[in-house]
Amino acid sequence: MKSETLYIDACLRIMGEFTVGLVIVMAIHNIFLTFLSMVTNTTVKRVTNEDIDDSIRDVITTNETALKYVLFHRWKKEATAHISFDKIFLLCTDGVMESEGNAPSSYDIFIDQMIKFYNDKQQDVEAFTKSIVSVSCGADLDNIDRIKASIIDVSKRILELKSSIDMNKDTIHLYMDTTGGPRNAAMILLVISRMMAYHGIVVEDMYYSGYTRVKDAPDQIKVHRVLDIYNLFDIMAGFEEFKLYGSAKKLNAHFKPNKIDNVEQDNRCNEDEAGHTDKIYNSAIHDLLAAMDSFSEAINISSRGSFENSIKRLDESLTLVRNTTNDTSSGKDFDQDLVELLQEPIEQSYESLLECHRNNTPDELTYIDWCLDHDYLQQALTLFCEYVPEYAIEKGIIVYDVDTFYKYYQQNQVDKDKKILQAAIKSWNRAGNTISFAKFYNTVKSNSDKSVTDTDLRSMPMRLFNTINETRANGLATIKNDGKNRVSPYIDKEIRSYITCVIKEKKRLSYIEKNPTQQKERIHSFINKETEKLFQKCESLLNQYHFSLHVQDEKYAENYTLKEWIVFLKEILKDSHKILLFNNVGSSLRRNIIADTLNKEVYQKYVSCDRDSGLITLKDSTELAYNAICNALLDNIIHIHKDKQYKNLILHQLPLQDDTSIVYAEQLLSHRGRDSKETALFNVPGVSIPHTDFESVRNTLIFIEQYFEIKKARNDSNHANKEMLCKYTTSKELHREMRKCVELARQLSRK
Repeated sequence: MKSETLYIDACLRIMGEFTVGLVIVMAIHNIFLTFLSMVTNTTVKRVTNEDIDDSIRDVITTNETALKYVLFHRWKKEATAHISFDKIFLLCTDGVMESEGNAPSSYDIFIDQMIKFYNDKQQDVEAFTKSIVSVSCGADLDNIDRIKASIIDVSKRILELKSSIDMNKDTIHLYMDTTGGPRNAAMILLVISRMMAYHGIVVEDMYYSGYTRVKDAPDQIKVHRVLDIYNLFDIMAGFEEFKLYGSAKKLNAHFKPNKIDNVEQDNRCNEDEAGHTDKIYNSAIHDLLAAMDSFSEAINISSRGSFENSIKRLDESLTLVRNTTNDTSSGKDFDQDLVELLQEPIEQSYESLLECHRNNTPDELTYIDWCLDHDYLQQALTLFCEYVPEYAIEKGIIVYDVDTFYKYYQQNQVDKDKKILQAAIKSWNRAGNTISFAKFYNTVKSNSDKSVTDTDLRSMPMRLFNTINETRANGLATIKNDGKNRVSPYIDKEIRSYITCVIKEKKRLSYIEKNPTQQKERIHSFINKETEKLFQKCESLLNQYHFSLHVQDEKYAENYTLKEWIVFLKEILKDSHKILLFNNVGSSLRRNIIADTLNKEVYQKYVSCDRDSGLITLKDSTELAYNAICNALLDNIIHIHKDKQYKNLILHQLPLQDDTSIVYAEQLLSHRGRDSKETALFNVPGVSIPHTDFESVRNTLIFIEQYFEIKKARNDSNHANKEMLCKYTTSKELHREMRKCVELARQLSRK
């Protein structure tokens, strides 16, 4: 099996170029594929092609014609003078392989004819015979299932060859003869060729041998190269690709090598009337393809400005092609006619975008719609996140006073920076430094030449939306904290009652139960029951304010919560020796208890306290020491209200029963002035919703919530977040919610 070896210098000679001192080898493996026909006439036929010599004009089978034609032209070139096909795949029906009597089969006739040809041309016959791969197709190719099996069979055989080749270095070229076989042979070969192209095999050329009967003379055969017709599928697939996905890759691959790209050169030539007409057609197609390519690029980079320019260019080029459609002059070629036939579906697919351009009503929401319609989710996300804030301001969905908001925004940014510096200075001072924050900050501020907002490159609408999101989050936190503030005193009361009840019962049982083992069992049983009751009471109280004792969000799973605190109390009520579990309690709660109780002088003989870390160490291991510390801690809880501390232990929030937009809308409207014609938005100075009715305010809030939730998805994607922040986890969900948000934006638009 030989492969065709091409050197770079040979390739460059073919292109009319030359190189010196470069020797890079690339192997091209050639395969041939055809359907063998039944030979019913063994008389000699005559090949009429003008580009061959008389030595190969006489043939018996149509199948040998195309193969001889390919080899003849390959052998004429010095670089390929002795090549043979790596594999010649022959699809054969049972009838082709069968012989009648002493007569050879159609398969045998084909092989004999090719061997004679190889011998006549002094080529390697063995290379030919070794390359033959016959693929049985059965007796009945009208059977669809059998056809499918044959397609899979020959495809697998070709791919076996591919798997033996390093495709990073080499390539495979496929030649096909579509002449022979049953009526559906051409369709079968077409399917195989498309499948091979999908696998990276180059469809190098295709042939068809036309047969003409001649009276009183040998019948005539002419070999036609039909690759151009095959490539029409790529043109149509390219237009379909652009129509569906806005991609011009296939069209570029087809047309870039074409002479159509030489329009600029043609413009410099002197033409007659026919040449001028041809130039117009070429120019129209060239402009259309360039415009399609420009739109494809705009999609890839998600550039709003590029979108607008490319749509303008696409509209102009479609108009130019449309104007040439009804021209019946002879200046057109096939490609031009084909493009004219295919341009109308493009116009229909891009109608909404073209209409915006023609009416001079640019609307980026339309671009978002188009991207969603054509499954460009990432591009839709980018356009959505960047443009929706501008749209909301332009269309009066949200209104604001520029000066008032800007002043607030600037001060807010200053305050943020100040807090960061304050935290840094505090941290440095804990390490032993004595830096005055006021002096440090005033020095930094006085040396600053620019306002903090001067370096902020975001647009004002984006600054506004980010500020709204921050205050919105703060508003939700306020609602959450209000709930914690309200429920904490009730939790504190239940815990104090629980401790008091257990201590009282422990005293009672110590009097009536003299058996130590029985006493311990009864105390533990009672504590377990009371603890379970406490869990139930606390859960019921928390649920009223949309909280729970139990994990609702895994991100809080490692935090110290109210449930862990109750378990700790249960353990020390059972056994004072468990007091060292105190060091597992939440740090802020530990430090407060140490400051309030354990750090007192009366307990210092029993315990050593580290106020900074909030950790304790027992100095005395006697029963008295354990009991003293336990009793001190429990007494502290009973007599000093801990509700403010318990607030920090309430972490697991239940989903709000009411939509957050309802909660927010009620909250915003409750603070609205009686005569106000607007509704202030999250207490952001100068920013409001131009409505006072509940439904409009709520819809605006839904729009805002949806925008920021979808923006999380864009951030998840851009930053390749392992843990998704957005609640929409599938493309289908994102697609649906963006649609909703875009539609809601249009409904709320006041301009």
